Amino acid sequence: MFSFDKKIPLFTIRGTTIGIYRSFFLIVLLTWYWGGPWLERCLFSFLLLASILVHEIAHALAGALVGNRPRAITLSFFGGVTEFQAPILPNGRSLFIAFAGPLSNILLVLCTAVGAKALCGNGDVCSWLKYFVYDFFDWEMTKVSLPVGVNVWHCGSAFVGIPCEAWDSLRLVKLVAFLNGVLGVFNLFPAFPLDGGRIFRGLAGSVLGGKRAAFVTMVVGRILAVALACWCVGHDLILEHEILDFAVGCIVAWAIWLGSYGEYVRTKVFVDAEAGDPEAEYNVGCLYQEGILGAKDMDTAVKWFERAAEHGSASAQFEMAQAYEYGDGVEPDKDLAFAYATKAAEQKDPSALALLGAFYEDGFGCDPDDERAFALYREAAELGSARGQYEVACRYAFGSEEVERDVGKAKQLLEEAWAQEYVPAAIELHLMYEFGLLVADDGNVLREYRKAIENAGPNAADLLERRRIRYKCHLSIELPDAPSAETKETE
Repeated sequence: MFSFDKKIPLFTIRGTTIGIYRSFFLIVLLTWYWGGPWLERCLFSFLLLASILVHEIAHALAGALVGNRPRAITLSFFGGVTEFQAPILPNGRSLFIAFAGPLSNILLVLCTAVGAKALCGNGDVCSWLKYFVYDFFDWEMTKVSLPVGVNVWHCGSAFVGIPCEAWDSLRLVKLVAFLNGVLGVFNLFPAFPLDGGRIFRGLAGSVLGGKRAAFVTMVVGRILAVALACWCVGHDLILEHEILDFAVGCIVAWAIWLGSYGEYVRTKVFVDAEAGDPEAEYNVGCLYQEGILGAKDMDTAVKWFERAAEHGSASAQFEMAQAYEYGDGVEPDKDLAFAYATKAAEQKDPSALALLGAFYEDGFGCDPDDERAFALYREAAELGSARGQYEVACRYAFGSEEVERDVGKAKQLLEEAWAQEYVPAAIELHLMYEFGLLVADDGNVLREYRKAIENAGPNAADLLERRRIRYKCHLSIELPDAPSAETKETE
């Protein structure tokens, strides 16, 4: 499925991956929509990419200077994101990192003024800066208003078919000044996810503390988002009838509204985690595990899970057990996996009880013990674990040493597990209907389970075939291959 959140890596510099999100190409489309000579539009797109990249590289260099190495720089429709090895907390270092980006763009504006003075041989830097400011929003102009005595020259117009009067090198200088001026000034607004929000949070944090400062910054950002949306409605839509400007402005306001709350939550979680709160430490581990902060990073996630586990978090102990079971972020270790699962199970964590049951069933880090495994599965099922409900249901489906056969009980437990979208439960229900253990009132039930299995991918299909073989063995019959979906639809 197509997604604008898809990241496209471009190249890597000293361990930092440079890439773009697909949404960045929306900026290019907007550039071409606003018109102008085609060469200018190409240059605008390229200069925009370069200006945002310079902005993010400045953040990355600032982070490296204070000991927080960048992992990745990714450009998107809303600008760019620099991912660091460690979280950015509201302190002096965060101020330095946040201010580096806008400062780089402001310095580039100064460089364009110096370049214009050197190339034109007229005026001083202040005069050129004044010229840029006065003409700041007229970047599409077809005829420039030059300071007295400035000579106009043309760049390759004869080769690209653009009339000389429609192009001169001052347009390029003004594009650079415009883009970097907008990036520098706009990013200083005190709202998340802009750099100004982080700067404001850092300054307020020295007085209010990290969490309160983040909350105040969120409120200020949301006020600015509402003001921007009102401006877009009143000015762009009602007065100017500029639908595209209205849409872009509302998207930016929406991003600020959501970003303000998201950054507040992240700041609160990180501050609490640094203070040693087990739940916050676990949540930070989940952020890195799921890639919510950028690229997935199991090494960092495991470090936070380990801290939370040491502080008594049952959920973190369960994650550590899985990490040592599969060697995800750590070296595989059966004994440590079993130890962490036992600690979490002692706190009655449903997922850990089911995992520990699987360890006892398979003899993973312990001697095999089916009776103990079933007791753990049953306890996990009673506490709402989908895996526990599934394992107990499988024993009820055909009977075992622990329980007598009870297809109705098996169905009830599997349906409870499937309500949590546990795919193996759908596979088991599908097979129970397929082999006649259950009778469907209508064909929609079987189609629902079959569709869920198909959507779950090849692993689910493999599990379906393995379980089908087990059903044949249990029922002591040989059946032909399951009919195709097309045949079943016909029936």
